[in-house]
Amino acid sequence: MAQWSFPFVSVGGDRAYQPSDWVQFYANIFRNGVLAQIGTGLQVKAADPNSMNVTVSPGAAIINGYQYSNTANVTVSLSVASATVDRVDGIFLQLDLPSRLIEIVYKEGNVTPQRDTNIHELLLATVRVAKNSVVVTNASIADKRADTSACGYSTAFDTLSLSSLQDQYETMLSEAFTAIQTEMNTDAGTLQTLLTNQEALFNAWFADLQDTLTTNVEANLQAQIDALDAGTLLATLTHNLNQYPHVRALAWDYGLGLTGLGNEPAGLFGGSNVVTVPCAVEYTSRQVLKISIPVGYAMVTPTVAKINDHEWLITSGTKSLQINLMEVI
Repeated sequence: MAQWSFPFVSVGGDRAYQPSDWVQFYANIFRNGVLAQIGTGLQVKAADPNSMNVTVSPGAAIINGYQYSNTANVTVSLSVASATVDRVDGIFLQLDLPSRLIEIVYKEGNVTPQRDTNIHELLLATVRVAKNSVVVTNASIADKRADTSACGYSTAFDTLSLSSLQDQYETMLSEAFTAIQTEMNTDAGTLQTLLTNQEALFNAWFADLQDTLTTNVEANLQAQIDALDAGTLLATLTHNLNQYPHVRALAWDYGLGLTGLGNEPAGLFGGSNVVTVPCAVEYTSRQVLKISIPVGYAMVTPTVAKINDHEWLITSGTKSLQINLMEVI
């Protein structure tokens, strides 16, 4: 039949449904396999105490739209072990259409599921039976439920097809990809520089954090943030003051000339507010000093511009730092 709908109330026998209608209903929704959420999913285990028996635990499964449910352990007796060779047996869940049932089936020395117009099998587990053995243990059992070729787990809409939407979205996705690719190529150099700088700064911060954290992680982390320890080297400056000047550091973002007009965040035209930054100074001589600042203000490969012996401008990306050499001490 070309068109089919299901289920509706039957009026005068005009909507009489057959078992095949229910089978079609479930087959349209669920793929073949074990329903993992029911019971313990038909898991195969060695009998307790160990013997030549195994048990299949409670669970449920779907095979070609037919549903199987088991609410108690099913005991399966294995054949006596060979005296000369090892063998591998199979524990199957079998759909038998001519017999109109689904049941647990044991096959000695056979681990290949049968699948034809009348029989469809799911391999739940294989059992290795060593020669001369008198018991089977869990170590001898290989669970095959997760193997999609042998069994698999039943899920809804596993083969959902979106092919009918392909033509509609193909052009849209192509245009969007082209636009994004063009924009990314334009900004690739800037983006790579920013990513490299941020990675270097994060690695430095994280390494420092690992060195200072103790067992009280939260308290030490907050202390690390609050202290803003000026321990990251910013630059080495050479001046002509022949003294040990006091140093002040001022910081701001998005200063003029660091980003194109209109590219700065809203409200930051001309740059953000200026803040003082804690800094530590090491005087290597009366003409040279090293300045260290908190890692939050650190810069990777900054540009250092000397304005005069008392003032330097240091920039990187959208960040600016002004270094002032104040009164002589």
